[in-house]
Amino acid sequence: MKKLKFILLFTLVFFIFGNNCHAKELVEENVPNVWIFKKGGGKKAFSSIYSKYSIDGITTYCVEPGVPITTHEYFDLNGWNSSPYDEEMTKKIQLIGYFGYDYPGHDTLEYRMATQALIWELTGGQIVEYWTEKSGGGKFINIQNERNEIMNLVNSYKKANFDKTYSIVDYGKNAIFTDQNNILNEYEIITDNAKIDGNKIIINQNTFNENKIVLKRKSYTNKVTTLYAGIDESSQKMGYFGLFDEDTITLTAKTNVKAKLKVTKLDSETEEIIKHINFKFKIKNLDTNNYLENEMIFETKNGTFITPFYLEKGNYELEEVKDNYDSFQWNKESLKFIIDENSDYNIEKDIFLEVIYKNNPIKGEVIIYKTGELPFSDEEIKLENVEFELYADKNIYNGNKELLYKKNDLIGKYTTKDGVIKIDNLFVGKYYIKETKTNNDYILDTKKKSFEININNMKIEFNLKNKLKKGIFELTKKDISTKEVIPGATIEIYKENTLVYKGKTNKNGVISVNNLPIGKYKFIESDAPIGYVLNEDEHFFEIKENGEIIKDTLTNEKITGTFELTKKDISSKEVIPGAKITVYDEFNNIYYEGITNDDGKIYLDSIPFGKYKFIESDAPIGYILNECEHYFEIKNNGDTVKDILFNERISIPNTLLNDSYYLSYIFFLLGLIMKTYEKKYI
Repeated sequence: MKKLKFILLFTLVFFIFGNNCHAKELVEENVPNVWIFKKGGGKKAFSSIYSKYSIDGITTYCVEPGVPITTHEYFDLNGWNSSPYDEEMTKKIQLIGYFGYDYPGHDTLEYRMATQALIWELTGGQIVEYWTEKSGGGKFINIQNERNEIMNLVNSYKKANFDKTYSIVDYGKNAIFTDQNNILNEYEIITDNAKIDGNKIIINQNTFNENKIVLKRKSYTNKVTTLYAGIDESSQKMGYFGLFDEDTITLTAKTNVKAKLKVTKLDSETEEIIKHINFKFKIKNLDTNNYLENEMIFETKNGTFITPFYLEKGNYELEEVKDNYDSFQWNKESLKFIIDENSDYNIEKDIFLEVIYKNNPIKGEVIIYKTGELPFSDEEIKLENVEFELYADKNIYNGNKELLYKKNDLIGKYTTKDGVIKIDNLFVGKYYIKETKTNNDYILDTKKKSFEININNMKIEFNLKNKLKKGIFELTKKDISTKEVIPGATIEIYKENTLVYKGKTNKNGVISVNNLPIGKYKFIESDAPIGYVLNEDEHFFEIKENGEIIKDTLTNEKITGTFELTKKDISSKEVIPGAKITVYDEFNNIYYEGITNDDGKIYLDSIPFGKYKFIESDAPIGYILNECEHYFEIKNNGDTVKDILFNERISIPNTLLNDSYYLSYIFFLLGLIMKTYEKKYI
């Protein structure tokens, strides 16, 4: 079966490579006076001249006894894997060839003959001898010593036999492999991370990577064992015996991966170590989903902590325990890390996996919304270009407790834009702001506004409103003649033709208007007080400073009119002098009392506004008293009211003119006239 496989392989190689590969010449050199004589083994005896063979100057041996050499053109069959023999025989053939003629000290014809003889005897099963003549004739050529030397080497050949070929040790420790055959002097290490010490291989495992150590048997040649086949597949196969696969041994050392975890706390902004806060942590094994050591708490000291024990190979997660720190925010983001061969360790006195865990310093912001009141409105406007200064109300420190500002230090100056100032990146501490400049029409707010930045108060907002500069306008309404105050006058105040105030003078004749924003105004009297002429003039005033009081006086003339009464006879329509007329005002006070003149008239000028009544208080002589009450009213300045009051004559019967009583009646009238005269003139 083995030979059949060889034939098939040879045929395949020939057809694939025959036209492209160059055949190598088998050089045959006959040795004079040396004859091969094979006998025994149940086979026919055979004898032929002994020949030495080589290909490319390399010693080759016949490996198929009894098979003729039919060609001198040979191909390399790629190593000794194509041997026509079983594994055990193939290995022995290789050893005989290796320790044969080419072996140091064996470079004699006798060793070459001995080598070939041993191969033939192993593969052909016959005794092989050398004689000076054919078929055992002549003198026997004794090569027994050479045979014995070669076979002693073959039989004593051993590979190193180690107690193990794989070892796991802690980092920096030695992995030791012991050769139980104690032949390490026959080997060399072709890598430089191990050494041979007697029967031990020592590998210093100062890496987390796997160390593979290759031991190579020392050899006198660097040529590999090769099987050759002729281009004629029936030709004898030839072989060279040099290095072979079993000449190397691989030993593997691996590190038991484990490390302590070293955590360093840094300020995320300055990259400085946070030393003054003891941060707390837990570590979770993500492979088991359990916290280490029953949720053991690890705490930083001076900005770092190291686990007191090693973490085995695996996947982990570092979690910061939530807490209220005085100057840094809690970092809620967990940090995953891996303990394995590829991790980057820091190896000093111990093995550390170093991780950096950063925290943001607690910083806040203050936002100032600045508005101003609008004149004569409940609405507000955003104030531009209002200036503020920010001060430290106490000493201000950064996250690492380095002094930044002393108490009352000026931190910065700021100006509103679109009515807003935003000041951020403020460290924990107490501050205050002061308004230093505002718009011209507004009152500067000099009161400082204090605030504090801490973990629970990181955003401060101030809604600050400036009040307009304002003054007071006081107007007194007086009678132009008497200078007496006049209540009830309606006054309107305008600013830029917009009505901003309307009201009436009080009982003291005064209007007092508070909180008038600074500026220019005009006022008018839109409705005169009762009994007075409307003052139609426009009047002006200006408030220039906050708190300024502007005073003014507005006078009015009283409404006056004329009353003309004519006294007439009801029948003849003739005017009647001498009638006494009494005029009363609306409060029933006598305003005027007088006698109609020769024209039968009473004329009253400059009568004040109001309602009046008049009566005839004494009839003219010869007339009956008109007892009716009569009314008139002065409404508008310059009004002239005219009226006529009629009287009826006293009538005398005709019989009295001829009667004896006539004289008596005359005397009665004279007496009445006298009585009236006395009342009036005496």
